[in-house]
Amino acid sequence: GTGAGGTIPMLARVTLVNWHGQPLYDTYVKPTGPVTSYRETATGLDSTYFTDDVAVPFQEAQLMIAGWIGGKVVVGHQIWKDLQASHFRSPCSQDTRDVALFLPFRSILGRPNEVIGLPTLMWRFKERKIQESFVDPV
Repeated sequence: GTGAGGTIPMLARVTLVNWHGQPLYDTYVKPTGPVTSYRETATGLDSTYFTDDVAVPFQEAQLMIAGWIGGKVVVGHQIWKDLQASHFRSPCSQDTRDVALFLPFRSILGRPNEVIGLPTLMWRFKERKIQESFVDPV
């Protein structure tokens, strides 16, 4: 995050997977401004992930993302945040599907007016625990 207390989101990592969950593109992205918080407890990342030999410039990542998602249906969780951090157009289109907002999921959980967290969705529908601890991806 950038700004006071790191409250303004900044793109840190891009991971695109195909329908089968196989990685298509995975990279760290160099900060475009001063980082005031790496949000390590939430992201598991620190400054070592953003050195010249590890991370790519923002513009390069943005071009790669655009190339991969152009003309595709993009599925994600709270995808508006990802697209906003990537500086893409509004995700409110027919080309995005957001599992955090999918009404049948929210209704089954008895919370039709809430955005459902990914760990809750994964446990409820896949019986899989996620985001409990970080494993060094490098």
